[in-house]
Amino acid sequence: MGSFLTRLLADRGASVRAMARHLDRGALPAGVEPFAGNLDDPSAVQTALDGVSRVFLLTGGPQGPQRDQTLAQAAAQAGVEHLVKLSVLGITEGADDLITRWHRAGEQAITDPGPAGHAYPLTGPEAITPRQQAAVLADLIGHPIDFVDITPDQARDQMV
Repeated sequence: MGSFLTRLLADRGASVRAMARHLDRGALPAGVEPFAGNLDDPSAVQTALDGVSRVFLLTGGPQGPQRDQTLAQAAAQAGVEHLVKLSVLGITEGADDLITRWHRAGEQAITDPGPAGHAYPLTGPEAITPRQQAAVLADLIGHPIDFVDITPDQARDQMV
């Protein structure tokens, strides 16, 4: 998702700074400013956000909530106007699986009073399955996307 968004914004002429722990400069589109940094390092995050007005946040895993909080605090200090976090469905519907709990804690870190904000669920005109979501994305990017349905235990094993 991050690579796709970076390419899309760069193609549209937006000023883009991409932060990642390991950046392959050759993989970034022309004009994208690379920033090697880690969301576990508050000073690196603060430096990365210097002069930035909009942030797209893509985290996951057990460290996700702390990383989200680090970025949210740095964004508030830097005067970032818009912070968008890619999350999961089910946050407000009471889902209690491991991935939802990680994202719920991350969303709370972003929307709590420190960095005052709001969560807006983004959906389309109809509810669609994950398999249908993959088909829509494949159509949008012009490349096939394989959808593999796995059990919650298989998902957990792949992430832990």
